[in-house]
Amino acid sequence: MRALLAAWMVLLAHEGEELVIALPAVMLAAAFFLMRYAAGEKSDDEHSHELDAPPAASESVAPEPDPPVVGSAWR
Repeated sequence: MRALLAAWMVLLAHEGEELVIALPAVMLAAAFFLMRYAAGEKSDDEHSHELDAPPAASESVAPEPDPPVVGSAWR
């Protein structure tokens, strides 16, 4: 309880200087976790099962295109 009272006294006595310093750090941390949540990151268990499974018949892999010919006669 005394620590909470001391923290309030420091914040009130310094007229918001600590808030100006601490607020961007809090906002940065909140943005990090918000973006991580918004990305919908899957757990390692779900992710590893998807990588181990072979592709389905409907998910055929497209062949890679031929690389461009470098130094050809056509210019």
